[in-house]
Amino acid sequence: FEEKKITNIEFLNSINRYCNWLVQKGVSSGDKIVLSDIKSPIFDSLCYAIWSIGAVLVIIDDKIELKKLDYKLIIDLNSLPDSKTIDSYSSKYITTKNVLLNDAAVEYYHNEKGIILSHYNLLINTYGILKELNILHNETLQITIPNISTTYIVLHTILPLYAGTSISKTNPNITFGIDGQFDYNIQFEWKSFRDTKPQSLYVLPE
Repeated sequence: FEEKKITNIEFLNSINRYCNWLVQKGVSSGDKIVLSDIKSPIFDSLCYAIWSIGAVLVIIDDKIELKKLDYKLIIDLNSLPDSKTIDSYSSKYITTKNVLLNDAAVEYYHNEKGIILSHYNLLINTYGILKELNILHNETLQITIPNISTTYIVLHTILPLYAGTSISKTNPNITFGIDGQFDYNIQFEWKSFRDTKPQSLYVLPE
């Protein structure tokens, strides 16, 4: 995260601190954790912390009743600890759970319907984007989409670490967004492929 001057080691330390905080909150492997209204880069740190413990991230982009979900914890702006509190936790974390590729990583709810994506699902989608768009190591990316979709998780949370790139709003090499002057416009609603300028990145509805 170039503007925030967060290095990879600082990002890892943040993830580990959130791991220790979550464990203290009683979170364990298999638990479902809802993230609501949390902004980047804290959102991204929490994603990796949840996965490191073996828990499942839950994201919702509609008004589904939370009581219908079997969740352990909701993290929103009211329950999120401040930076001073998080900094008081150890930056070291040793996982007690071997997380497997086929383990559930994300539960995503849209139009009152839910899907479950494994770690493998997320990684194979990330690899596909990396390969098809020829994203290079040390390039900078700008992703301007809401963080309430699996597309955001693939592009913003996983892709930069997977590809060795960084997030930046200052002269980025590649930009992703919705209905704007981006290198790639994200198309969530579509019926067929077509040539567009700027280019489109079509998201397959689940």
